[in-house]
Amino acid sequence: MKGRKVFSSVWQRLLAEPSPRLEEALSDAVEKKTGVPPDRGLVAAFLREQAEAAPIEEGQDRPAPSGPLPAPAPSRGGGPFSFSFAGETRSFRYAKDLLVAVFRKLAARDPGFCERYAGRYYGTKRRYLATRREDLFPDTPERIAIGAVSVASGWWLGTHMGNSQKVLRIREACEVAGLRFEEDLVVDFPIRPRRRRGGRS
Repeated sequence: MKGRKVFSSVWQRLLAEPSPRLEEALSDAVEKKTGVPPDRGLVAAFLREQAEAAPIEEGQDRPAPSGPLPAPAPSRGGGPFSFSFAGETRSFRYAKDLLVAVFRKLAARDPGFCERYAGRYYGTKRRYLATRREDLFPDTPERIAIGAVSVASGWWLGTHMGNSQKVLRIREACEVAGLRFEEDLVVDFPIRPRRRRGGRS
């Protein structure tokens, strides 16, 4: 069918030269499923890999790549997320990195911070901060590899959560550290509004 060949050809070209809209759609879907925004360089590389692996219809030429695969972008610096504390401001590309940096900063400032936080704040089934990574995701151990990050010697922080929950964890951390959230420690943490399901906006 001629129409099917056209669709296949156009789709392969979109994969070989992914537009920002296509990359954003894939990134949003991955973040929604995992709670962690993927690296945009890896997203573009993945789409091009799909173009290379896609079957070729008879009489169809595979589009040539437009250039070398982009290198993964650094995970820190130059991003929309930041925090200011004690005269220092640090910015991050991803919310996860900001969350980890805040906990590391407070843990370095106060050796008892992690123990006090872990004893005060935790979920019904899992810990937010623990000495054992397994306690962070007892029901979903597959998340440990990407969601458990060391913030101090012997302490692991669970980062697999929505951005609103990350803000809550930072607020809790300030309370444990005896700091005033948004006064002593100020965060710039834009939260993407949830998309409405059904109906018209």
